[in-house]
Amino acid sequence: RYDASVGLRGSAISQFEYGLKAGYRKVDSALMNAFLTTDFGDIQQAYADVFLVWKSERVEFDGNFHWCNTQATNVSLNAFLPSAFSGDFRFTYNHLRRIFASLAVEGASKMKQADHNGPSRGGYVDLSLEGEWRFSRNAGLWVKAGNLTGMAIEKVPGHVVKGPYFTGGITLKF
Repeated sequence: RYDASVGLRGSAISQFEYGLKAGYRKVDSALMNAFLTTDFGDIQQAYADVFLVWKSERVEFDGNFHWCNTQATNVSLNAFLPSAFSGDFRFTYNHLRRIFASLAVEGASKMKQADHNGPSRGGYVDLSLEGEWRFSRNAGLWVKAGNLTGMAIEKVPGHVVKGPYFTGGITLKF
């Protein structure tokens, strides 16, 4: 097993951060997604990652982008390679550090079967809106409405999220 990479990370004008990383890895018995289960296989992967962050007093934008080219051997017929392209963006506005509103987009290209003969799993775009109200420094309420595009999202083979979903909760800081 080995993983060799080179990267660059920095910031400019105190509000902007960036990073770039590229590398190559070879892993024996790597954990892989499979239809309704997991599998192991030997992989060789070239990859590149980019992240960008902009922070100001009221606005934050961050984006992460990932590319990989994966070759796999010694896998079962139902194992899937990772998506070649994936990424996410998030725009957050905060009002007086008490009320937060976010627009987020996450996506990935299709997942191909490791043996290249079977069907691939479709790519997706997950658009979501999120909100949080912090009624004290240590507690708050949050809500999220996801998959607003109504796509059939299959991040893991065999587990499909169809249509919009809503979730919420409390935040406690100790």
